[in-house]
Amino acid sequence: MRRCNEPCNVTSKAGGGKSWALLFEVLKYALDDPDFYGVLFRRTLKQIERTLWKEAKEMYKPFLYNPDGSLKAGARIQEQKYKITFPYKGRAGAVIEFSYAENEKDIELNWQGAEVTYIGIDE
Repeated sequence: MRRCNEPCNVTSKAGGGKSWALLFEVLKYALDDPDFYGVLFRRTLKQIERTLWKEAKEMYKPFLYNPDGSLKAGARIQEQKYKITFPYKGRAGAVIEFSYAENEKDIELNWQGAEVTYIGIDE
C-alpha cells in the first residue's frame, strides 16, 4: 500500500465527514502494517470522547470482534488510554491512539521522541 509522504488537508463545514475520512484513512494503514502506530489528535480530551473515539469503535468493530461478539485474538480496546490494537495473525498488531493537543507544549511534553508512523489532526 502506498504511503502519503506529504501533508493532506481536507476542509469542509461541520458535519462534512472530515472525521470519518480521517478514521478511514488511518484504518487502511493499520490493516496493512502490523507495526503501524498512528495517533489522531483533537484539541481537547472531551472532543475525542464525543467524536473520534465513539466513531472509531463503531467503524472498527468488524476488524476487532468475532461474529459471537468476543474480541479477536490480539485485539484490544483500552478505554482509559483511548487506544485500539488491531489483531494480526492471532497476535497484537497495529495501534491507533487518540490524544489531545491544545497547544505545542502538549506535543513537546507528551510526544517528544515518540516513534509514530502516522499523525492525523482532526479540527
